[in-house]
Amino acid sequence: MDNAQLTASNKLLLVLSFLILWMAPYSAHGAESNRSFDPKAVQIHVEHGIELPWGKPGFRIEISGWLPDEALSIQAISPSGETVDLIPVEKPLHADHEGDVIVDIDYARKGLTQGHWMFLIAGKPGVHVFQTDLPLVEAPTASRPTWKLTFGTKREKKD
Repeated sequence: MDNAQLTASNKLLLVLSFLILWMAPYSAHGAESNRSFDPKAVQIHVEHGIELPWGKPGFRIEISGWLPDEALSIQAISPSGETVDLIPVEKPLHADHEGDVIVDIDYARKGLTQGHWMFLIAGKPGVHVFQTDLPLVEAPTASRPTWKLTFGTKREKKD
């Protein structure tokens, strides 16, 4: 079977398999020193429609309860099964000394489109998944000086 024949669910399984294999060395190495860590303590909060420091709209992912100072990566899976590395495994973020992480994502980030997305956060504390809708984003115009965010289904293109 070639890549063109993979369905969205097969792509998701492929991504999850990759993440589990990537985490295996961390799990074996940290099992002794982190017996008291509870992966269920990891909390994820998403805030949409914030103005990012560079002036564009986006969303914020707040993670708490991660292992202090530990690395994490974030991947997004589109409604069609395509993946976007938001925080790649090769360049992970690290939680602070309390296990907190804040990530701001621009809606205009390459590869992100309107629709219902799945996000995978992976690292030593395990793989954590959340789903959220991303909006259609329209830039300010002369008659509308603010960004317009439209959540929901895609609009039909007008010819």
